[in-house]
Amino acid sequence: MIETDQKYHWMLGLGELNEQKIAELRSKPINVQMEIIRAVMKNERGISQAKKDSLMELQYGIDTSNFIRAYNIIKQHGYPGNEPDIGNISTILLHADPGRLPDDFYELLLGEVSQKRLKAKQYATIYDRIQIAKSQPELYYIIEVHNAETGKTEPKNPFNLHQTDSARKKNRA
Repeated sequence: MIETDQKYHWMLGLGELNEQKIAELRSKPINVQMEIIRAVMKNERGISQAKKDSLMELQYGIDTSNFIRAYNIIKQHGYPGNEPDIGNISTILLHADPGRLPDDFYELLLGEVSQKRLKAKQYATIYDRIQIAKSQPELYYIIEVHNAETGKTEPKNPFNLHQTDSARKKNRA
């Protein structure tokens, strides 16, 4: 699962199909990578929109299959953690299609937090990432974004500070 999780993401983000060039671009400072990604998103650089659409469709299929497998593993055996042979399952969960989440998804993950198999910060990151995908405000404000003015990555300011503080305390995020 982990091997396929990022199969097309970097191609899409950096607008490049050549793996050697992708590795070269990934070695550049984060601010340079972000400039490239912005240019690719605006179709000012990189592969054509048609190629991006094809890659996105392929990646969506991988993400959907991986999510279903990861969800079933957690449901049957509990959150497996981040052992080297398993990889980081939370990365797969970050790519979940928010319109296709099982009804018990958040409850299942919160149970894993209470069992100490999933870190509260990982849960908060997954929750907020899915909120962003749904164009909804974040709750935990854990995810850091690149600030073009400062050149640093930092969390955004909470929309509702009281709600964010309460959620962080409740789930120890």
